[in-house]
Amino acid sequence: FFNIPFVVVNTLWASPHRNLIDLDLWYAMVFALSYIWFYLLILDRIGAHLYPVFSPRTYMALVTWSMLLIGYFLSFQQWRKIIEEGVW
Repeated sequence: FFNIPFVVVNTLWASPHRNLIDLDLWYAMVFALSYIWFYLLILDRIGAHLYPVFSPRTYMALVTWSMLLIGYFLSFQQWRKIIEEGVW
């Protein structure tokens, strides 16, 4: 949790300016989907239920997975806007 302010400062002020492109969103989505598959195919099968809401045994699994991916997309759009407008 405490690294988020450092990421924001680094993104907005310390790093060289680079706008986000659609490929950045693609990498984030691939990473998220890879982790979902890892959770379903490996962790869930050995009984490591780290996130009960992501378990395929709950009726909310599809909703939470969808919310996760929509959250990635909305976060990407917001950060793209913040970086392109510039705060510095």
